[in-house]
Amino acid sequence: MYRLAGVIGVDPTGLTLRELVWMAEGAQEERWNHTAILRAEIRAPWSKQRVRVSDLHPFAKRRQQPARIDPHGAEKLARELCDNHQWARK
Repeated sequence: MYRLAGVIGVDPTGLTLRELVWMAEGAQEERWNHTAILRAEIRAPWSKQRVRVSDLHPFAKRRQQPARIDPHGAEKLARELCDNHQWARK
């Protein structure tokens, strides 16, 4: 807990571990926003292609489009499990 508080620069008294983790992740992401922009600016003059900041930002790669949810997925799963009795003990 104290390491996370040190990363953030706050007193951990009264904060939960979850809150400290959220704060530390936010601080790291903010630092990477700055670093990724600098990396893109430094790289741009020598690059033949457009340099995108998101390509140089490790946290940006985590933010992908959510998977599309099939509205009939539960029905399909239930049908597969119920129709296939190989998993059931006899």
